[in-house]
Amino acid sequence: MRAGDQGCDAHLREGQEYLGWTNYYGTRDSIDQAFGVFNAIDPLRGNVAWRKRLPGVPLGGITATAGGIVMTGTVDGNFYVRDASTGNELLKTNLGGAIDGGVITYKAKGKQYVAAAAGDNNMTFGVKGDNTIVVMGLP
Repeated sequence: MRAGDQGCDAHLREGQEYLGWTNYYGTRDSIDQAFGVFNAIDPLRGNVAWRKRLPGVPLGGITATAGGIVMTGTVDGNFYVRDASTGNELLKTNLGGAIDGGVITYKAKGKQYVAAAAGDNNMTFGVKGDNTIVVMGLP
């Protein structure tokens, strides 16, 4: 089966060696030029409610809460908390390592917490940091 038969826009030819970025996806920009976008979609109208550019690459998902905040992190270690309605930044802090997993929130003994996995020695994104779980209490 040829790559084109699978419905993807591959540039491989039969018998051609796969070389990753070199001949499959084209030329890759430097990670220093990469950025991310934090979007909120209005599910009733299907339009973008707000969009914020992030200077780092977000790999983990976005966590939304019933309290009206959304959270995510980027490979440069920045953790973002925004107002879900407006997109206004409520908190930005660096957790000391790449955030490329999810962010969770939980309640224990009547107090609300947020936890994020930080740190990744993945050379793909040129990031470093000790692998840690960072837990923050909410006021």
